[in-house]
Amino acid sequence: DVRAYVEKICHGLNYELELTQSSEPFLTSIDNKIVQKMNESVQKITHEVPELNTKGGTSDARYFAKYGVKVVEFGVCNDRIHAIDERVSVEEFEKLCLVFKDLVENFN
Repeated sequence: DVRAYVEKICHGLNYELELTQSSEPFLTSIDNKIVQKMNESVQKITHEVPELNTKGGTSDARYFAKYGVKVVEFGVCNDRIHAIDERVSVEEFEKLCLVFKDLVENFN
């Protein structure tokens, strides 16, 4: 706990501590339809089994999740994201488009 740690380190000092966060955490169950359908589309288009995790950073999904919308985050490989010469290959981008197209067409 952050508060307990700071109190331990700063014991006896006069200080103020304000803990803030920019958004609330959220998690969509792997059993949810959107997760299942996205998995199917990814496997169908890329022939790879996607890794389900919560490693992503902040995204606009937080605004939808705040209202109870079940969300899934998916995108191209991000080994070059937020770096000098940030880029994505044309092949990765085309696969991304095909995955989303398949998801929309088969989400029933």
